Amino acid sequence: MSDTNQRKLVTCPPYCHSSCTITHHPLLVALLNCSDTSDRTLMEHLLKDLQHVISNFVQGNKWHRDADIPDKNSEYRFPMIHWACALGKLMALMWLIEDGFSPTMQTNEVGDTGLHRALLCMQETCQKEASVKFRKLIVPMEKALFIRNAGGNTPLHLCCEMLHDEMPRTEFYMDCLLSMLDFAKKKGQEYLLKLLHVQNAAGDTALHILSKNDKIVHAAKLLVEAGAKTDIANRAMFKPLDIAIDSGQIKLSNYFQSRSKHKPETSEDPKSSPETTSTPAAVVTTVTPLPPDNSIVTVNGLNNCECVPVRTPTARKSLPGKRWYASTISPSHTTHVDTHKKSETSTMPREPQKKNGASVPSEIKTDQDVVDQCTTFQASVPTAEKALFTYLYESHPSLGAGIRDTLIQDKNDSEKLLESTREKKRELEASISDTKGMTLDLVGNILKQLHLLDALQMKQRAYENDIEALKMDLSDIVAQEQAQTKHLTDCQSALSAFDVLMPNNVDHK
Repeated sequence: MSDTNQRKLVTCPPYCHSSCTITHHPLLVALLNCSDTSDRTLMEHLLKDLQHVISNFVQGNKWHRDADIPDKNSEYRFPMIHWACALGKLMALMWLIEDGFSPTMQTNEVGDTGLHRALLCMQETCQKEASVKFRKLIVPMEKALFIRNAGGNTPLHLCCEMLHDEMPRTEFYMDCLLSMLDFAKKKGQEYLLKLLHVQNAAGDTALHILSKNDKIVHAAKLLVEAGAKTDIANRAMFKPLDIAIDSGQIKLSNYFQSRSKHKPETSEDPKSSPETTSTPAAVVTTVTPLPPDNSIVTVNGLNNCECVPVRTPTARKSLPGKRWYASTISPSHTTHVDTHKKSETSTMPREPQKKNGASVPSEIKTDQDVVDQCTTFQASVPTAEKALFTYLYESHPSLGAGIRDTLIQDKNDSEKLLESTREKKRELEASISDTKGMTLDLVGNILKQLHLLDALQMKQRAYENDIEALKMDLSDIVAQEQAQTKHLTDCQSALSAFDVLMPNNVDHK
């Protein structure tokens, strides 16, 4: 008991500032002080203190076991199981679960479990011991491994997202990924595959998330080597290889393609195929993303996603950081889909039948016009598409003919659209010519007005000069007027003085 008295009471979580003055909830404070220790007596005492605090609140109906801790800081209001996971309190966590606390308890808004919370917080609260404690944490929190949050992400998804985003201390998340894989392997292959193939709200598995960043290619390889499938498509119909190519991740693209070459995936069961028993040819589909305006075309009840990877605007919206990489990897890289399990993978379909020295698809009329059209059409498409069309003509004549009819219809529509565009071009050119003429006339009028304005300005300057001269003349006249006025005044004064001085000598006659 002396050791207990010497221990310093922790009153704030590690996220608080050193100057924090908030009095945190007693439940949180009791959990903060319930640290893992090798001293069994001390550990029992700490657990009893925690039990005593919990009992006071539960028995008084002040709080429910799986409810959020009503701390004064709203950011700290999480279930106690979440706090035990975030703080790495392993002994307290196991006791809480034994006492009836739910290991699968989720938050109301985000829907995270305690295992999600441990991934988000433990590397800060436990630092050097985070990896070891997370490995031990998985055992009591096993039921939370398959719980999805609001985004449909399991703890494995979240761990892969942290690796993809290159969060600080990526080695911690790599250790967490290895810990979850090791735990699942011990539970059996079925358990492991179930964990690896859980899909979130977007239909992504953990491998889809890791396929967006070449820097974590080693993590993707771990999942594949553990049994993760590379042919699972998400809701946007993207497989991990499609995501890697679309995101411009060369290392991951090459790795997935090498896996597909060594382990070709069958697209249909040869036993259920109505074709002959001869070994069918392999379908070659390019994996370079098509332009964003490409859409699914339905032909005879089949759509183009059965022949080439789906590339639609809707599908591309699901990927962050979309960029168009026309040749991210070598054009020779292709995905081989073998239609027979035991047939050898081939990079090109079988040669078309020879009739009269001309190469034409099987079951197609040998009329010279048809031959010429096929030859011209094949010469106008790239090698990979030509191989695909040849295979369709041989294996599915009706589908090939339907595609040809659709292409002809598209050609006719394009010609009509082109003629309409040219007509609009001619109208615009005529309108531009008229506008140019009007502009020239307007410029001529402006120039005339400018010349007239120059003449008027010259006249204005002349008038201004005349006004200045008149002003000078006026000044002289005013001066003369003033001088005459003064002289007249002087004469009048002299006359008045004369009359006053000599009145009798004046002859009034």
